[in-house]
Formats: sequence, C-alpha cells, structure tokens
Amino acid sequence: MYSDIELKCIVPILSACSGIQNLSYWPSSPPRVDVDRYHGAPPFAADPHKYLSVQHAGDAFGQQNLNYICPRRLSLLFHELHPIYVFRPTLRVSSFFDNVTHLSILNKWQDWSSWAGGEINSESMPQLTHLKLDMSVGPAPPHENVHTRANWLEIVTGNSPPPPSSDSEYGFQQCSSSDAMNHWKNKIYRVSNAIGDVLGSHRTLQVCVLLLRSDRDPSYAAKHITRSLSSLQDTSAMDTREDQDGVFDQRLVFAWEKQPFRYSYAHSHREDMIWKSAQAVAHAQRYLSGENVSEQVE
Repeated sequence: MYSDIELKCIVPILSACSGIQNLSYWPSSPPRVDVDRYHGAPPFAADPHKYLSVQHAGDAFGQQNLNYICPRRLSLLFHELHPIYVFRPTLRVSSFFDNVTHLSILNKWQDWSSWAGGEINSESMPQLTHLKLDMSVGPAPPHENVHTRANWLEIVTGNSPPPPSSDSEYGFQQCSSSDAMNHWKNKIYRVSNAIGDVLGSHRTLQVCVLLLRSDRDPSYAAKHITRSLSSLQDTSAMDTREDQDGVFDQRLVFAWEKQPFRYSYAHSHREDMIWKSAQAVAHAQRYLSGENVSEQVE
C-alpha cells in the first residue's frame, strides 16, 4: 500500500483482500482520522489494551475484519498512534500476525529497540521464522582499524554513501570524544539488548537479519554488537543456570546496505533474495560452530 493512502481507503482495501499473502506498508506518519466522517465513534474494532475514543477512532476494523486476513510476509513501518491498531507496535493483541513467517521492520533503531523484545515472541508471532531489522549506524567515534573475519550478507549497489551532513541524529555534534564514544556504546547496548530479547523469547526463529545503513565501516559496529550480545547471552545463561554450546547466537546475520534510501517490498525479488542469502549465512554459521545442521536452506 502507498504510504500516504487515506484511512478511508485502507479499510476497504484490506477488507477486500482476505487472501493477501504479502503486505508492505510504510506510512511516513499515521493517517489522519476523519472524526466528522465517523461522528466520533470508532469505526474499527477497539484495541483490547489501549483505547482512546478520538485518537483511535479508526479501530473497528480489527477484531472482526482482520480475523479473515492472514498475511505471511510483511514489510512494515509501525506507528504508536496509528488509528488501526495492527500497525502499532502492539503485536500481541491481534491474530493478524498468527501466520506471518517473514517480517521486515523499517522503523529506526530508536523505535524498535524499545519494544521489539517485548512484542516479538513465540506467543505473538508463532509462525515467524525470518526477521529483519533496520539500523542506521551513523559515524562511529575514531577507532583503531581492526581486521576481522565475519560472515556477511553484503548488498552491493555501488560506492559507499557520503557521510551525513549533520551528526545531530547520532548525538555527536559538539560532543567530546569521550561523550561521543559513550553515546555510541549506549546505542550498541540498546540494540544488542533488544535483539537478545527477541532471540531468547523466540526459539523457533531461524534468521534475524540486522541491516546496517549509513556506515562506512559496518564490521566495526557488527563486531561490537556481537560482543555485547554474546556478553548478555552469557550472563543470562549463568543467571538461569543453563548450559549453552556457545555465546554467539548463530541465527543473527549482519547485512550492509550501501544505498541509504533503498528498501524492499515484501513481495519483491530482492527481498526474497535477502531472505535466502541470510538463511544460507545462518546455516553456514551453525555448521562452522559445530552444530549438526541437517535441514535444507530455504
């Protein structure tokens, strides 16, 4: 669906497409609710957990109509205030996600790192096997050049993008070197913690792709995310007195998008190739770690 589609159009389109398998929806902002059109009454089914009469005046659509819609591949940009609750990051309140196997989340890391760990799990998305998260890494503070060996899904589109004209999004503007490094490490920790929560609460998930954007040296960010995630998983295993065969979760795959503003629709050939390549990388990582890998790569 187009990102600027009106709310009054979203409802009949989705209602008519009960057999939909692939859905991409990237609204730049939540569609406006025409209160006059609905006379202040909620025209869609109310969110069981969060209901605000005017702000969520689009909520009827859900419990009744969405029960007949069971997409399998989604590419979504969630909004906290979206009038249709399935497009808010409250995934546990709807059967809409019950049959989803592939999910790409296009939200900024600041968004998904705050709710992904609590919303993406075996209960809310029981069929989910492939998850892709976006992260605009931004310029890292000065660091030593470390050459490491890693398995990568590199999405090559040409030359690396130029550095951003402003560092305000990453918090480096007018910061000391120490402050910049602390800010960057905090970002890495938040992302690692969220990914660790998802991987820990969704054991049937096969692949979790972290797509790194706007970074000239993604291996540096990947290395620190891996270390942070491994440390968190190791601590968790000690706290629960569980034994693990390793501290790095082999389902995590890093990808590098060199073109900063390119995204893939859920039904696109490029998206399908990303999933297949990531599955192959995860398969190889499990094999190299000593796991007995017998399943075929999808």
